[in-house]
Amino acid sequence: MSILTKICVVFLVVVSLLAAPVFITQATVATNWRYAYDRKAVESKLNEIDAKNTQVALQRAKEELDKALTSARTTQSEKQGRIDQLTADLATWQTKAAEFQNDLTRLTAEVAGLKQEAVTFNKVNETLRTQLATARGELDKRTRELLQVTDLQKQAEAQKENLDKIVRTLRENLASLQDEMEQLRQAGGTAAAAGAEVTPMPSETIVGTILAVEGDAASISVGSAQGIQRGMKLIVYRGDQLVSSLRVEEVDAGQSAGIIVDRQLDPISGDKVTNRLLK
Repeated sequence: MSILTKICVVFLVVVSLLAAPVFITQATVATNWRYAYDRKAVESKLNEIDAKNTQVALQRAKEELDKALTSARTTQSEKQGRIDQLTADLATWQTKAAEFQNDLTRLTAEVAGLKQEAVTFNKVNETLRTQLATARGELDKRTRELLQVTDLQKQAEAQKENLDKIVRTLRENLASLQDEMEQLRQAGGTAAAAGAEVTPMPSETIVGTILAVEGDAASISVGSAQGIQRGMKLIVYRGDQLVSSLRVEEVDAGQSAGIIVDRQLDPISGDKVTNRLLK
């Protein structure tokens, strides 16, 4: 119920209360016009006073109503402003919610992509692990081969060092022989050469291989254990070709070295040597 309705109800109640004695008096007291007139005048004064009081009350009620309406309008304006603010905030939050939803959709797609990339990465990683294991196996193999090559290189260096020693010895012997030959030439070396001692050839066939060649010197794979003796002259051949001859100057148990003579081709490692050609 509004304030104006309440005021109207109060006014009607007051009027009813003021009029009630008059009606009751008229209904219960005998007619007395003078008394009635005086009483009526008094009642009129009272009614006038009550009316003024009522008017004052109505004025106060109107002022209170105006204040209430003003307060209500102010409150409504504030509430409307609050509603507008909340509506604007709601629109802002809705916009942010839409942005968050878009971000969520984008992030969901990115997560799905990252999951797929993770699967691909795991496959690639597994492939790389397999390749790494294969590479490690190959590396181990190459390492073993390198060690073998290193060992062979060390052996070759040792053989080269040994061959260098033999070559130096052969060169010294060759120089000595050249000096002796020069002396023989000067002293009539033909007769001396005719009477020189000839190293006997063994009865069995000896076959070996040239290990290394340096200048006019070469080392072979047979030695005293196979019947090789110093001064022995061996035939060097390659397949069905005659290469040269080799005069033995240094003899070990398993290897020998000598001077290349009667050169027709340049001897190389792998050429065969023998004391007699097989028919």
